[in-house]
Amino acid sequence: MNGPARFGDLQRGLAPLGTAMLARRLREMESAGLIEQHPYRMRPPRVEYSLTELGRSVVPLLSAVERWSADHLSTTESARNSHGGDDE
Repeated sequence: MNGPARFGDLQRGLAPLGTAMLARRLREMESAGLIEQHPYRMRPPRVEYSLTELGRSVVPLLSAVERWSADHLSTTESARNSHGGDDE
């Protein structure tokens, strides 16, 4: 997340995550201090979510995992295929 995002934006970016699951995850992340809500008094109601300082501190770690995954995708797929395909 590069800046504030609305619920619908998050849902489109995280498809196929359902509405209820996304709402639950957002509440958990807010409780953990990783994100914060910014409600706006308007019709229809609008809420934006943004990373807190703590949430921003996790971004480099997740980026490193993403790079590692991309670098090793073919190796992990080969290993998975040699062990009988997808897990249930």
